[in-house]
Amino acid sequence: MRRIRKYRKSILILAGIFLLWFSLQSAILLTFGDVSYQLTFETNYKKQDSYSYIMLTSWADIPTNEKFINVANRPTCPGYVGNFMISASNLIYYEYGMFSPQLASFVEDGFESQTDTLNGRIIHTVFKNAKTGFIIPWQDDMSHSFLLYPSNYGTEHRIELINSLANVKFKK
Repeated sequence: MRRIRKYRKSILILAGIFLLWFSLQSAILLTFGDVSYQLTFETNYKKQDSYSYIMLTSWADIPTNEKFINVANRPTCPGYVGNFMISASNLIYYEYGMFSPQLASFVEDGFESQTDTLNGRIIHTVFKNAKTGFIIPWQDDMSHSFLLYPSNYGTEHRIELINSLANVKFKK
């Protein structure tokens, strides 16, 4: 009995740490889905100049005008579904995969669309109710199509995002 009292404080601290870790994992799972820490931590970031960054993922190099952190879910089908980029004040959900929604899906849901070609890359812009999203259909340098889901951020930073998407370097 004396041995237990001697280690009681250590046991309580370890139990507290375990409960905190378990609670954090549960909150992440319920909020964001099945986050892949390996893919998330494998993402590298490079500062290009005083106001632009490049997010280097396993499948693309994505230029941004804001310091985003990539949070990746475990691939559930060919591609990356349910991922997001987060900064100090913004969140953008994206999908890169064989089954990511295409332009027709958004048009059926009442979105208006516009198609631009920049740097030889076709980019569809979809918008409805102050939310703007972007679709890059599968093209030569890509393995799948890429979608930034409609958001208020997309509306506020439309030109910046289109220019960034025109300069994404996809890896096959």
